[in-house]
Amino acid sequence: MMNKQAILVNRRTPVPVEVPEWDGTIHLVPLCLTDLLHIEQVNRKDDASTRANATALMLARHVTDELGRRIFEDADAPKLIETQPATLLANLFGKLAEISQPEPAEKN
Repeated sequence: MMNKQAILVNRRTPVPVEVPEWDGTIHLVPLCLTDLLHIEQVNRKDDASTRANATALMLARHVTDELGRRIFEDADAPKLIETQPATLLANLFGKLAEISQPEPAEKN
């Protein structure tokens, strides 16, 4: 039976992602609507630094351990940019975007 409690259940289940560069597995929590709108707004800007900071901040907020606890704080975002290869951050952000897509509807 459909009701408010059934609809409002948290469906943003962390997804395990193997990261060999970090010698282990992290979990990515899918983006929420606010995150998607923030990314859309930032992507309209021409400033590469702003986009890089927003990308690192989203990763800092969505990378968790197996129990769903954040690994990074917001303040770690600039350090991620400075210390991690751009390809690694881009790949992780791509995976975050991928797991945040809605499931394809079943065709009848």
